[in-house]
Amino acid sequence: IQIQICESQQMLQLVLDYIPQHVFWKDRRSVFLGCNRNFARAAGMTPQEVIGKTDYDLPWRPEEADFYRECDRRVMEADQPELHIIETQLQADGKEAWLDTNKIPFHDPEGNVVGILGTFEDITERKCAEEELRKANRELDAFVYTVSHDLRTPLTPIISYAEFLQESCRQKLGEAELDCLAKIEAQARRMLAVMEDLLALARVGHVEQPSRPVAADDVLDEVLLSMGERIVETGVEIARSAMPQLRIPPTLLAQLFDNLISNAIRYAGPSGGPIEVDCERKGALVQLVVRDHGPGIPETERSQIFELFYRGENAVKTIGTGVGLATVQKIAQLYKGRAWVEATPGGGCTFIVQMRES
Repeated sequence: IQIQICESQQMLQLVLDYIPQHVFWKDRRSVFLGCNRNFARAAGMTPQEVIGKTDYDLPWRPEEADFYRECDRRVMEADQPELHIIETQLQADGKEAWLDTNKIPFHDPEGNVVGILGTFEDITERKCAEEELRKANRELDAFVYTVSHDLRTPLTPIISYAEFLQESCRQKLGEAELDCLAKIEAQARRMLAVMEDLLALARVGHVEQPSRPVAADDVLDEVLLSMGERIVETGVEIARSAMPQLRIPPTLLAQLFDNLISNAIRYAGPSGGPIEVDCERKGALVQLVVRDHGPGIPETERSQIFELFYRGENAVKTIGTGVGLATVQKIAQLYKGRAWVEATPGGGCTFIVQMRES
């Protein structure tokens, strides 16, 4: 029997040593009772040398050891696991690692907590890649903001001069010359709209979080008031549901409402029924829905319409920049969500934006 126990222990240690994660276990005093080879390697020891040590005896920083032991205490006292703890660790080779750690209370046969079982993965490469991506996004946003601002500055006088010449020289110029001036003004206004949309896109993610919940109803009121003239001109009806209180900046909420409702007015108008606006919250999940009953979007285009500057077949004949829906998607992603479009039963588009409140 003793031989069988010894063989079982050796087999268990062999299995643990081949697991890619770092595995360790401690007693109630946070003293190490064992670990696998990966954990011992991070500590610069053998698995046998780790036994009997505390975190203060290993190469971690004192503040890291304090954090680990405080976490151990919480898990054992509450008898509840803590999962996906993102933390740092100064390892034996002098490198700082980022860890994704799980800690689970250890029980004896009677169900008493007698220690803790821990595992972690080294996610340093992932964290570095995320930081590089954030840096690249910041640089891209700064570039977009600078270019948009610099290009926008000369557009205002171009539009003004084109308008002035059309009015002051109308009797002196022929139809062809006036048409050219009108096209110059139209193209300059289109470029100005692109610049404004790019600036809005660049600003997403740089907005302070609200200290208290925001009344989405009030934000929607302001958006509909600002587009009141367009609503009257098109004769479109807006059907809205009661909106919840949300922990999302009002500027970003307004951007979502404005882009989605403007799109619905532009492409669907009064055809077929009202534009329906709904927003509900289930726990931390927020779902915003804008539904129209217009001509709809071909299924082949639905996965592309949130790409920057993409304009589908039905959009070619209407004014737009191809930036609005990209902004909607960026806001959704900022709140760990996404945006997509579905066909409205009977015809039309249903835009859905899901977000998680921070």
